[in-house]
Amino acid sequence: MEIKTYVIGLEKRFDRKAAIQSNFRELNYEYYNAINGDELNLQKLIQDGVISNCIKSPLTGIMTKGVIGCALSHLDVWKKIAEKDEIALILEDDAFLDCHINTLYSSFKNIEKLDDWDVIFLGKQSVDIINQNLSPSNYSEYVKSVSNYPEDLHEMRYGAGFFCAHAYILNKSSANKLINQAEKGIDYPIDVFIEEMKKFDFKIYSTARSLIRQKSHALMDTLKKENTIKDIDSDTWVNKRKHLKSLSIEVDFDMIKKIEIKKSDDNYLKEEPYVYMFL
Repeated sequence: MEIKTYVIGLEKRFDRKAAIQSNFRELNYEYYNAINGDELNLQKLIQDGVISNCIKSPLTGIMTKGVIGCALSHLDVWKKIAEKDEIALILEDDAFLDCHINTLYSSFKNIEKLDDWDVIFLGKQSVDIINQNLSPSNYSEYVKSVSNYPEDLHEMRYGAGFFCAHAYILNKSSANKLINQAEKGIDYPIDVFIEEMKKFDFKIYSTARSLIRQKSHALMDTLKKENTIKDIDSDTWVNKRKHLKSLSIEVDFDMIKKIEIKKSDDNYLKEEPYVYMFL
């Protein structure tokens, strides 16, 4: 199976370009210069219906202009995939390969065994990704729920491995589904937006373990050992911390007019509270 690769990254981040080139040198990838959130006119985007005036997120909320720029960058790449009728891996530029390249190739071959799929995550925040059918309550159940083969594909439970969109695969059909939904106005951070598509029977799979990880998440794993929060390089979150205030959420208060926490049938998790952030 031929899979094209797109790498989303800010043009000025030459350090990340060099890291991608080193870490993913075996892949044939195209670099996409990401939209800089700091340069966006949010009110015009709202007026034009590109984004909603309310961004929602389950259980917690993180909101900066970088989050919006990230979402619009992913949307642009979806359009490329739909136009070119291809299967493509989308990477963010702070991703790194956390397995042998042959394991990654094996995950590509496993896609051919699926009858129908929309998106396949090759990594989430956590190392292990629990599959759809089991929600372990103890270690014994946990062991049974994970595969001995990290490249095995499982239908993914909503939010499994925690939200992120640094490494996932789309096809033309799924790209079009995402684009059509986005045309109604992006109303979630892009990682949540993708998983909320489960409301429309979007078929989401993931590898059993994260084959590709994000540097910020890997460093978070070691914070108690040798790293500090200052070491984490994340354009949408940690780098912005000095500009954020905490109210059980982390947002740029210059952007936010109102915050509500409530349940709604509009969301996939109907019985769980989502953070509503009004721009």
